[in-house]
Amino acid sequence: MYHAIIESMLIDGKSYNYIQNMLGCSRHTISKVVKKVGAIDNSKENQKRVC
Repeated sequence: MYHAIIESMLIDGKSYNYIQNMLGCSRHTISKVVKKVGAIDNSKENQKRVC
């Protein structure tokens, strides 16, 4: 539910503490989004290298 918002906040450079305070979510939830975004970023980097 909050994943898109968390992703946007992370891209904007917001800290885990800031995100927790604003959304009331856990650090675990934020961490899951970080891992998901990292996987997406890594796949984009791999695609660039192939082309």
